[in-house]
Amino acid sequence: MVTAGDIAAEAGKTARNILSIPAGVIGDAYAGYIKDPPLEGLIPNVGVGVARQACRRYADNPDGLPGAVAAGFERVCRPYLDDIGYGQAPTLEKPFEGGQCQAVYVVAYTGSQNGEVQVSGTIAALGPIQGIRGRITETGARVVELNCRGVNLGSDTCIGVANSGQGWYLLAGIGSSGPQPTASITSITPCAADNCGNPPPVFTKPKPPTTPGPVSEPYAPGPGVNIDIDLTIGPTGNITFNIGTGPITIDPFGGGDEGGDGGGSPVSGLPPGDIGSPGAPAETGEGGAASGCAPANSVLVGIKINILVSPEYGSEYDPLVRRGVCYAYMGTSTNLALEPSGVALRSGQMLFAPLDNLTCWEVRANTGYVLQVIPYYRALEAEEV
Repeated sequence: MVTAGDIAAEAGKTARNILSIPAGVIGDAYAGYIKDPPLEGLIPNVGVGVARQACRRYADNPDGLPGAVAAGFERVCRPYLDDIGYGQAPTLEKPFEGGQCQAVYVVAYTGSQNGEVQVSGTIAALGPIQGIRGRITETGARVVELNCRGVNLGSDTCIGVANSGQGWYLLAGIGSSGPQPTASITSITPCAADNCGNPPPVFTKPKPPTTPGPVSEPYAPGPGVNIDIDLTIGPTGNITFNIGTGPITIDPFGGGDEGGDGGGSPVSGLPPGDIGSPGAPAETGEGGAASGCAPANSVLVGIKINILVSPEYGSEYDPLVRRGVCYAYMGTSTNLALEPSGVALRSGQMLFAPLDNLTCWEVRANTGYVLQVIPYYRALEAEEV
């Protein structure tokens, strides 16, 4: 007999799978999965509610997680967060063009507080120009500084500038009070050839919403159904949620241990390294295809691809890794999704199924390749069937 605790545990699996979908799949069949989930039924939709609640709680404090975990949340959550207008996405911006040669440039700049320009000027500077900043000094002064190899504050023309070494040089003072100043370069004019490229992009961190949401929020997975999802995110990215049946912990980004107590249960009880058992190998033939599905009461864990024959002039990333070997698909008999890892492959490489309930696979070899595909299946325990 199915209990509410069983529903919560299965919903946790759905939430973990949605949040941990690989980047390549996000770019293909599952783009916007949390925003517009193609799921039906009570249990999957409760899982979507957990995933959405996790996205909102991440957006409340995006700086509170390790970088790789935060990037994982951004990848899967941002379409949904943008759709509901919850916080702001991170950005990458080019700060200015050129300025990277060891030569003299004429640099125009501004320094601001509270969004209002307080100082501006134009000076000669010796490149590379690696950035500009506003800061509060140890004595409380608000200043604008340029990172370069030297400045001539008395000139706004192409004039010689002494090489004092790469570092931060004072351009102007704003005052001794007020908020943290900001600064920007409005133009860089080269005094010689400017063919040394551009500076790296500037990363702007994601911004949380003005008013963070509550830890517990209601979710309506179906008509007449309204449940409270209580959810917190741990410091490593593990997610603990409770729909009233006891806490359950999932770890979609691999930052901590998974487990549960109360009315819940661990999302996975498999021993470390368990990838099921190999099925019968299948060969594609030259430029051909091979496919198969898991036996009854089993799921697909992944496929191992051995390169039996490769074209003489096949493209390589290195002597072991071939480029454009095949197209690999995993899913169900009627819904297969492209697994992009097949475009960069070494013989014997394992491609793992992006979700833990898939059943079927297909591999199409590119011209000149003959491949052997070994599927790995895992038989479900009685309580999983």
